[in-house]
Amino acid sequence: MLGNLVNFGTILVAALIGSLLRRGIPKKIVDAMLAAMALCVIYIAIDGLHIGEGVINPLVVIISMGLGVAIGTLINIDGALNRFGELLQRKLSKKDGEGEKSSIAEAFVTTTMIFCIGAMSINGALTAAQGDHTILLAKSVIDMITCLVLSATLGIGCVLSAFSTLAYQGTLTLIFYLIISHVDNTSPMYTAIINHIGCVGSLIILVIGLNMLGVTKLKTADFIPAMLLPLAICPLMNAFGIL
Repeated sequence: MLGNLVNFGTILVAALIGSLLRRGIPKKIVDAMLAAMALCVIYIAIDGLHIGEGVINPLVVIISMGLGVAIGTLINIDGALNRFGELLQRKLSKKDGEGEKSSIAEAFVTTTMIFCIGAMSINGALTAAQGDHTILLAKSVIDMITCLVLSATLGIGCVLSAFSTLAYQGTLTLIFYLIISHVDNTSPMYTAIINHIGCVGSLIILVIGLNMLGVTKLKTADFIPAMLLPLAICPLMNAFGIL
């Protein structure tokens, strides 16, 4: 769990420092920095789409995204995350007003999605389960810089993402550790599943960036189930000779 704990610590410290710096930054600078970070998030998404380039089956991605967002919308994951963020806001903040509550929830959901979704988070948990923390340590540096700037623009709600990231990646690491002895991580099917999960995750990160720019107002958390569907779709399509 070393890599997960380091990742947790860097996000937490960066969020606290960024939130303190935010008080002295003029609003127009904050807005400009937020737009810049949105563009960086979009860049990260586009870069992630090139993972496994040439072996991605668009049909897997299309089915995963379409069915995944339907499931997420049905169970209202985004609403649950926002309610949780607002609950913590009421518990931790003395400020009143819906604007502040919305800001806390938005910061929590946005940063949690950025730090938890993507191939680096999944592969980092996988290699950590094997005793190699290199990917998560590298991710910690990236997350620290990202969180420092985001917390300076979105506020104290970014602190909460440190705990959700630890819970998510820690759980993944534990699951991978328990099943790793039964999985051949050199098999083509394993590689296909990881590549498609990374591709779907990058598309969701792209949605986050577009939301930050105000281009879209999609409920990003409702797309989370889409990342899990390649686990079932890839073997199924392979059985029918499609993949």
